[in-house]
Amino acid sequence: MSAAKRKVNPLTIQEKKAVILEVENSNGRTKSQIAEQFRIPKSTLSTILKEKERILELTDSEELGPQRKRVRMRRGAYPQLEEALFAWLQEQAAANQAVSGQTMLARSQELARQLGVDDFKTSSVWLDGFRKRHGLAAAGRPDSADGWRPETTPEGTVPLTQLPAMLDDYAATEVFVVAEMGLVFDLTPDEASVGACADAELAPRRFSVVVAASADGSQKLPLLIVGERSVSGASQPGRVAYHADPTAWIQPQHFSAWLGRRDGEMAAQGRKALFLCELSPAHAVGGGGREALQLACMPASPLTQEQLGADGVLHALKRQYRRRVTEFLVEHGRPPAAGEAVQMLSRAWWQDVSSAVVRRYHASVGLLRDEVNGQPAPPPAEGAAQLAALAGSQFAPSEGCTLESFTTADNALL
Repeated sequence: MSAAKRKVNPLTIQEKKAVILEVENSNGRTKSQIAEQFRIPKSTLSTILKEKERILELTDSEELGPQRKRVRMRRGAYPQLEEALFAWLQEQAAANQAVSGQTMLARSQELARQLGVDDFKTSSVWLDGFRKRHGLAAAGRPDSADGWRPETTPEGTVPLTQLPAMLDDYAATEVFVVAEMGLVFDLTPDEASVGACADAELAPRRFSVVVAASADGSQKLPLLIVGERSVSGASQPGRVAYHADPTAWIQPQHFSAWLGRRDGEMAAQGRKALFLCELSPAHAVGGGGREALQLACMPASPLTQEQLGADGVLHALKRQYRRRVTEFLVEHGRPPAAGEAVQMLSRAWWQDVSSAVVRRYHASVGLLRDEVNGQPAPPPAEGAAQLAALAGSQFAPSEGCTLESFTTADNALL
């Protein structure tokens, strides 16, 4: 399917370094002028500057040559433990042994005991940070049975640098950004300052949610939600596909079934579509073999979902969901049960997150040709009245809690 070219300009890591150096030696030039020079949106420039330390470390490691064993990232709280775990992973990789996230967590606990690190508490949040600090490409999950080796590249993985060429073959209505988030569905404002706990502890309270919408915001796709327990009536044809899994993680079979339904629907409409997502074990279901859609998984990194505009869409959905939770608490005096949470999440997606908001987030990262300099919509100033109504109750907001902090309280949840 032909379409007009989009002015998308994904940068290599060395080009990002050049952007940083240009800003540091701007000689009075504005950031808008520098963004124009590199043909990137201002939002992308801001993202690059936020990741300045990481980008410079990555480019320094490239310049040292291929003999460098790994990319050194920010040091964690337990550097000796992390060095020992990374050395063990290298031994496993040399022996061609797959290592699951669960095995990595168990090994980290064993090493902590051996090293006398008494205050170390393992969790998948810590594990994800370890992977990012040590440049491990595969973001495997602790509950997954799949073994992922460091730097494995599954079928269907596409470098971000290939994105412009792929977009040339599709209209904006046929490009869909797919994103995934963890959600503590019954989190209350009094817990907002606590943040996310270890995933294993939160399984009864968590949902894993897949969200997808077209680049131009004209079409939102049914949510894919996985929770720990079966919930009667949770699946809603055309709106929500719900699955139960003891881990509350989205597994490859869930994502594959959801993707198959979308493929069948689009084939029946005579459409061809491109689905973009960040690579994860659940998404590694192959890039081909479908009639109507092509799945392109971008390598996992802290920037991938942001570069696809997905983080903003997820935030908009979670914000509207948390607003509905505060209303529910005021009305019922208790947190929502799983079935009620599914209904509220569905309404937040289909009724509250507008197509215009989705479009602006995607435009802000250059997915729309005529809106490469578009900026995300500012978060609406709502929810204060509902939070204030909870004062004096058992769910009274923690000190300094706003709808924004309530929205992001579980962002560390994988």
